[in-house]
Amino acid sequence: MWVLVLYIVGGLFTLGLAILLFFFAFMSRRRYRCPQCGERISTEYLNAKYCGMCGVELKQEA
Repeated sequence: MWVLVLYIVGGLFTLGLAILLFFFAFMSRRRYRCPQCGERISTEYLNAKYCGMCGVELKQEA
């Protein structure tokens, strides 16, 4: 009986941790668009400054 409770609590803890980590990763994403060529760039934990296709400075999307 205690083993079943332990597995349920452990599973719920793991699920909660996975949801929390997904939330932090989702909130750290940044999206940019090149005003010249229209290239869309999405980064996580990085700040992009220039377009990789044409070299123009990027604008961050809201």
